[in-house]
Amino acid sequence: MNLMPGEYLLFTEFSFVHTYSQTEVVGYTDHYINGMFQYSSANTVNNSYSTGAGASIQRVVTVSKPGEKVEVKLKKTRQ
Repeated sequence: MNLMPGEYLLFTEFSFVHTYSQTEVVGYTDHYINGMFQYSSANTVNNSYSTGAGASIQRVVTVSKPGEKVEVKLKKTRQ
């Protein structure tokens, strides 16, 4: 892309949502017939979780002369 000399603001952003669920055993129930133990069954609950995150990155780029090639990486870095 050929841009005229000047300053340009490059901007990108993204976001995502991560969801998951899990089943947790919270206890057991014993089953009896005529007073005799037969079996145990698990008591469970289902839990669903959701987390989200996003980022926006911007960078000012200067083109000094016509036809100049400027390489920019839009990577979020700690400053």
